[in-house]
Amino acid sequence: MPSRTAHVALLLAALSGAAGAAEPASPPRTTAPADGPIRAPAGVKGYAVHEWGVFTIHPDLEMANAALAAEWADCPRELYRTEPPNLRNLPWRGGVKKPIVYFHWDADPPPPEQGLTMKVRFPDGRPVIWWPASEEGAGIKPPGQEVTDSLSWRLFLGRRPDGRGPFGAQPRTPAVAADHWYAKARMVKAEPVFSYGGHGRGGTFIDAEQFVYYDGLMKPLAFLKARRTATGDLVLDNTAPYALHDLWCVDHTGDPRTGKAPRLARVPLVPVGTKEIVPEWRAVPDADWAKATAEQLAADLEQTGLHADEAKSLVAIWQPGFFHAPGLTLFYRLPQREYDRVTTIALDPVPETLVRVGIVLHAHAEPERVAGAKEPGKEARPAEPVEPAGPAIRPLRLEKRLTVAEAEKLSKADRDLCLFGLSGVSADVAAALQSHRRTLRAPGLMRLDADVAAALARHAGPVDLPDLRRLDSTALARKLLDREDGFATLYMDEITPEVATLIVASDRWSGNLPRLTVLAPEVAAALAAAKKWDGQLPGVTAFDRPDSVAAATALAKRQGPLALPNLKKISPKTLAALITKEDVQIPLVETLELIQEPDGSETDDFVIPKGFQERQKRQRR
Repeated sequence: MPSRTAHVALLLAALSGAAGAAEPASPPRTTAPADGPIRAPAGVKGYAVHEWGVFTIHPDLEMANAALAAEWADCPRELYRTEPPNLRNLPWRGGVKKPIVYFHWDADPPPPEQGLTMKVRFPDGRPVIWWPASEEGAGIKPPGQEVTDSLSWRLFLGRRPDGRGPFGAQPRTPAVAADHWYAKARMVKAEPVFSYGGHGRGGTFIDAEQFVYYDGLMKPLAFLKARRTATGDLVLDNTAPYALHDLWCVDHTGDPRTGKAPRLARVPLVPVGTKEIVPEWRAVPDADWAKATAEQLAADLEQTGLHADEAKSLVAIWQPGFFHAPGLTLFYRLPQREYDRVTTIALDPVPETLVRVGIVLHAHAEPERVAGAKEPGKEARPAEPVEPAGPAIRPLRLEKRLTVAEAEKLSKADRDLCLFGLSGVSADVAAALQSHRRTLRAPGLMRLDADVAAALARHAGPVDLPDLRRLDSTALARKLLDREDGFATLYMDEITPEVATLIVASDRWSGNLPRLTVLAPEVAAALAAAKKWDGQLPGVTAFDRPDSVAAATALAKRQGPLALPNLKKISPKTLAALITKEDVQIPLVETLELIQEPDGSETDDFVIPKGFQERQKRQRR
């Protein structure tokens, strides 16, 4: 990721999609404004593609490489990946960070049944990570051959492709926590995207998402430079061969020359070749910081062609990095023509509107830090994680809900519905969806009140809620299990005893509860007695409820396999109850944290029974 001359690292975020294996002809388009959307008169009316991304520049190579590694490690595990390269041995060290592309279709007829094609190229670079599946063979070559510089997708908007994927299998979607950046990217109203592929994962799958995401490596761009004059004043030089739009300067250095309070400066336009830009700093009270920064940026980004929810999602994801990072932070918008140059995109059919918003972010842009990173012979080290700087972060509020009118329109669709990232569903909206006769999926919907659960239970077609955390409605449990195309796997963290009894008695249950983390004694007893249950509890990491001994005692009565591979915390009495089942599989005792008895009773020393010692000894081998 360094530039051609020094240890300066550039991390890129580009947005694009891909076409089929063949390179489509260049789409007809009008000349775009320097920083505005591209409009193609010959494009499909009502079809728009919106992308955003953040190109990050770090002051040294080590920090940039660490940032790349952290970025990819934080991605959902389901995403497709090539083997991470050794960045030191590459002739280029730029990267693509959090690229997101959304599709909007407000046209008649609906999107083509054969799908859309989209292709993105990394000139002199390579893709590293992406979702959903690209077409087989794109981006990956057999072992021993060089990886290609592009990714291609065949995408189906709004509906899964017919006749593709295993019979009865629901589309796969990455599972993430509600506060994860990936979940925030879902909180945008756009067409759900489906694709099929697998890349050697044992078959062909249907993948689904609210957007297309990918990361990769590229050559670095020219960038803004910060330096100090002979008098110690901070000035900026535009070294890029293009104008810079909407420059933000955020100072959390606490420099004694300027005071410890955070400062903010903005420059609407920096022409090509401008030198010695002197930021006009202003202090912002803590109470006004969020309004002057995150809220203002979101409003500004709407002027680029992004929809309001897309702009808010971008800012919500990057709010800590833009406005609460230690040191001096600089960021600005690339002209869209420059974005089009560094990452090429081909779409078929051609959209009426293509919006591409690229932001270049300079982290730790203090001249002293950059100069230190360039000292000959000095080994650069990534900075240790630090607390956010400046006023407390007031997260930009994201909300994605359906109106009753939108729900009524969707209910008439003769296709499966995939509603990503909903903040919640009202009882009226759930009731408006009831007449829909195909499958209704809502990835990201985590909580339901009783009225909404009752309304969803009356849905005319199957219902799938892969991220629902707690299930206490037997009527909804029956609906989730009522499938004619295969077995249902339920992914709740917690279920009530009544729901557990219904699940284990169902001939439609797959026998798995992979995310169950909370075990009431009655639920444990229902599972232990179920012959169909696979005995796996990978979600249980702690027995810390007052009734933990009773739950462990119930589990130990199981006549069949029982495994808690991720157990970490347990009290002596609970452990003693659990290991009365001789073949229970748990981690080595020395790796467990023995806690106080959760019910408040006296905590005894744990004495490992001889038979259990022998089993653990065999486990160590």
